[in-house]
Amino acid sequence: KIIKDDYLAQNGFTSYDRFCPFYKTSGMLRNIITFFTEAQKAVEKSTADRKVTWGTIRNHMQTTLDKLSRMKFYEPSEGEAAMQQKFNALHEEILNSFRSLSD
Repeated sequence: KIIKDDYLAQNGFTSYDRFCPFYKTSGMLRNIITFFTEAQKAVEKSTADRKVTWGTIRNHMQTTLDKLSRMKFYEPSEGEAAMQQKFNALHEEILNSFRSLSD
């Protein structure tokens, strides 16, 4: 859903989506892939005592999932450095959220 609705869908009538620079495209994809990879690891490493499912991940990380969906609204006019900072902060949040899920 995130890839189809938030990454691939574009709206040429908006300032944030009319032209999508490569750094925005790659930053978004990096975070989506990181979330997916970490989710797979969490499910695979879960035990019978502490079973991790997609429902567990969604409940534990709803705010992070919302932020993943809102990445498309980042304004390219803010500049590459500002956007990279936002993408990197979200990337760290994803990793930290999965660390806390496994604790």
